[in-house]
Amino acid sequence: MIKNHEDLIPGETRIRDMDGFVGTVVYVGNVASAKNPDELYCGVVWDDETRGKHDGSVLCRKTNRIVRHFHCKGVVLTHSVPGITTSGSFLRLYSKKKWMIDTGVTLDYALLKQRYVDLDAPLVAPNNILPYTVKTTSGKEKPIEFLGEMNLRAKQQLRNLTKICLRGMGISYVCPTLLLQQQQQQQQQRQSKEELPETKSKEEDVILFEKIHTVDVAGNLFSSWTEALRILHLFPSLIDLSIASNRLKDFPKGHDINMIMKNALTVDTTYSFHNNLRFERMREINVNKCSIRSFQTILTLDKICPNLEKLCVAYSDLSDIETIVGEAGASSTNNGGHAHDNHDSSQTDSNNSENGHKCNNDTQLSGFRHLKFLDCCHCNLSDWTTQVRKFRSIPNLETLLLCDNPIPSISYSKSEEQEGETKEFATLKAIEITGTKMSSWISVDTLATFPSLEYVRFKNNPVSASIGTAEARSTIIARLPQISILNGSTITERERIESERRYVSNIAREILLATTQIRLEHNNILDRYNTASPSHRPRSISPLSQEEAMEEKKQLILSQNPMFGHLMAKHKDSMIVSQASSTRSNTTGAISQNAVNITIRSMASNSCTQAPIKKHLPCNLKVGRLKLICAKAFGLDYDSQILRFKPQDDPFPILLNDDDNTLSYYSINDGAEVLIYEMDEEEQKHQSLKNSKIYEERLKAQESRATSLQKVQKDEFRAHTVGAEQAAERTS
Repeated sequence: MIKNHEDLIPGETRIRDMDGFVGTVVYVGNVASAKNPDELYCGVVWDDETRGKHDGSVLCRKTNRIVRHFHCKGVVLTHSVPGITTSGSFLRLYSKKKWMIDTGVTLDYALLKQRYVDLDAPLVAPNNILPYTVKTTSGKEKPIEFLGEMNLRAKQQLRNLTKICLRGMGISYVCPTLLLQQQQQQQQQRQSKEELPETKSKEEDVILFEKIHTVDVAGNLFSSWTEALRILHLFPSLIDLSIASNRLKDFPKGHDINMIMKNALTVDTTYSFHNNLRFERMREINVNKCSIRSFQTILTLDKICPNLEKLCVAYSDLSDIETIVGEAGASSTNNGGHAHDNHDSSQTDSNNSENGHKCNNDTQLSGFRHLKFLDCCHCNLSDWTTQVRKFRSIPNLETLLLCDNPIPSISYSKSEEQEGETKEFATLKAIEITGTKMSSWISVDTLATFPSLEYVRFKNNPVSASIGTAEARSTIIARLPQISILNGSTITERERIESERRYVSNIAREILLATTQIRLEHNNILDRYNTASPSHRPRSISPLSQEEAMEEKKQLILSQNPMFGHLMAKHKDSMIVSQASSTRSNTTGAISQNAVNITIRSMASNSCTQAPIKKHLPCNLKVGRLKLICAKAFGLDYDSQILRFKPQDDPFPILLNDDDNTLSYYSINDGAEVLIYEMDEEEQKHQSLKNSKIYEERLKAQESRATSLQKVQKDEFRAHTVGAEQAAERTS
């Protein structure tokens, strides 16, 4: 624990205030605006930008000019001065020679006993009553009961625990004495070549942590990898460590890994390190939000913990992965195909400069032999080919999270597949891609080339923003035949069949409309050619131009929908039968073959106690008509209704957001449940304005289509009239 300003390290030391806000010290010294010019302050940039009051600059008392002591990143719009950064503060270091800064606590045995108390420690809730009260609806104070405190405490005895949680306790350092005793214990065990017998002395309680295999120290004040490495060394049986939300930053560049670890772990100079300083027991590590800014740190983690199976690095900046992997590949080539941990930075830089042309996109990522789960959400990955594809060489990767990365598309190399190499991401079973910049369905089609893919989460992407949630789900299911779970919901056999048929119908309709449009345009050109005077006619018009244009457009649509041919052949017969039966139903008036059974349940405050109703409704029933049914059954206002439907065995309701769409549009099938919610007045006004705007846009679109159609009809009539007059002249 720091008690002197000389030990504060700008840009590294972390502090906290009495309200729990955490920040980083970026400046230590005098402040130009202080009444006492010799008084020491520290400049702090807070993690929560709303906590601060300054931007690092002050008004000098002597010169009356702006003096800047530090800079703040990020802009916060304040009420007083919009656009001014206010994430910084100046804190007085001493008050009457008393240290005023809280730099956190030390991880020692006393802290552990404070978190996991002994059985004979004072009770938190004597007589099962906590020293707190809550107010009831009548305004009375009611005590809070806490039952089973001793039973809970008996299960939290430190010597019997295998998992400990020290989250958010303000820990900044690992106690050197605790680490020293642990090293001495291990030294004695190696010398005697046998384990020490377990005793009940308190000193051995400090150093015996062999049973603990999971440690959670997320949200503390750690500011360097030194403390993280000490935690790994302190618990010899550790397999799972969460050190998220600590500003660890990156490992020092150009330093030997073994030297870094020895410097971090050396407390007793007589202690000899063994096993090449590797933590081979480690299986899972979570370093989310640790201010990692280089993929080199991730490679270093793999060398320190070579048997990792789960790695979480979300909210890091891994945009340099192409450069780092290329440099590692060049270094491996220069060393005869073997990458060494002990390398000098200057030698590496010279090798990289000489072989820069070899660091291309095809350089594969080495290491991570046992990794199965990789979380790279919000890691500034902006290109699939040069960045994300590096992960394809991880031999056992099963789950990959890529949410909130500005990836524009997904692509793969067809040349490698033709050469007989292993398919990309051959072992990948689950992938999450939400909040990206993907604007084409071709990216989704590429996922179909991953042979083992079973689970996909695909939401909040531009390609699906213009269509409904149900339509997007249906399209993804049809394009990815191998997956069984989409967005956390299991895909039933019936849902897949309906989605594939709907997909085939939509693409066939798209081809028909496109070719029909080309035919109309071509006929219009021919009519103009025939009606024009010979001097204004073009020299020639190719008779095959129409067929070629139609075929070209068709092939373009098919190339954008590679699953269409297969699904068309799969469902052709059943769709013909379905279409015939649908035609018979329309002529006879029967709807039984094209209807669904649904349950309607009200969640509105005035009718939530009413029993749900069951209805047998046609699939072409519009949402607006369904609202009328709900209004009559539950006595609700039509305009205040919000309908959502919940598919069978699916916990996530889907919004029915368009009154003009049908039940089949939202893929509502048998067994689905429709939930009715009620809007408040403000939301109802907002929805009314939104509906009015949508109505006006549709009306304008209809008028535009009607005008275009009238123009086409007039042109056709004029062309036929002129043609008839010319024919009459020729016969006369």
